[in-house]
Amino acid sequence: MILLASLVGCSWLSPKRVVPAETSRFIQTGKIIAPQLLKKGGKIAIVPFTPGAGVEAGELSDKISLHIIKGISSILNERSDLFEIVTAENANEAELIIEGRLTQLQHPSLVKKLFMTGRKKSLGVSGRVIVRKTDEKIAIFTDQRDTRKKDQDLNQLAETVGQDIGRFILSEVK
Repeated sequence: MILLASLVGCSWLSPKRVVPAETSRFIQTGKIIAPQLLKKGGKIAIVPFTPGAGVEAGELSDKISLHIIKGISSILNERSDLFEIVTAENANEAELIIEGRLTQLQHPSLVKKLFMTGRKKSLGVSGRVIVRKTDEKIAIFTDQRDTRKKDQDLNQLAETVGQDIGRFILSEVK
């Protein structure tokens, strides 16, 4: 009886669930900080997403990063009247930069694939859009996607994450 009373009495000590300040229908969390700068559009460079803590740098993370860029580019190119994506060679002409980190990268090992267990693939990213000359943040975002589908690999998952980031950016300018 005393144990039950102490458990009920201490229940107010449990931490509250933290709800993000602003969410997007495209990504997990995101916030447009300076919509007026984003609405101006212009030349935009997309920097390859680098591996964050706990994500191994290597060929896989490089490939994933390129697929994220491909996804972002495909969506931003839909508004070619507003954004012009610049390449690495002329990145110094960019007014805006999209940069980020891979925060989670999980894929099944060969052994797990053979025994049909643990086929979950997961990709997490965080990033920002900044003004190149001033480093002023225009937008910040995080996203995470998981799949167990056999026909969806990490490259497709990365492209989907990139498309969602592109949609998030365009959501403010439409």
